[in-house]
Amino acid sequence: PVAMLFPALSQIFLPRLSEARNTKSDGGRVDGLRYSLLLAAIVIVYSMMILTFYDVVQRLFIGSKYGDLFIIVMMWCIYTCLTAYKTGLEIFMLASKRFKEQAMVNFIGALVSLIVTFWLASMYGVSGAVAGLSISELVVILLMMNGNYLRKVRR
Repeated sequence: PVAMLFPALSQIFLPRLSEARNTKSDGGRVDGLRYSLLLAAIVIVYSMMILTFYDVVQRLFIGSKYGDLFIIVMMWCIYTCLTAYKTGLEIFMLASKRFKEQAMVNFIGALVSLIVTFWLASMYGVSGAVAGLSISELVVILLMMNGNYLRKVRR
């Protein structure tokens, strides 16, 4: 549910990051990093609450029918933290008008996601699928943070 905040907060911060790109000497990089960290912090607090009170959450919402899902819930929390940080970086890329780089990063991320998620899901089931998604998010984050790699890819 916390991921539903991302689009709303992005709509708030996108104009501010676009303005920062034009008015600040760093091109708004610090503001973009702050936005990414804010989203990640919100998800970390949310995840800590869910994991801390997992027994209560499981009794109220899941019940004993599905057994212990703690590991899967923890993996979804990690994935959501990575997605939050990636969302902040994406909004900064949009504000910076780096559309081609963003498209290339997302294309590579999609390929990694398909391959790794399929492979890990076939080996480890649901846990592997979530781990594969997390790995693909991490790849996208690393590519977004390393603009030099993207310039080499375009050449």
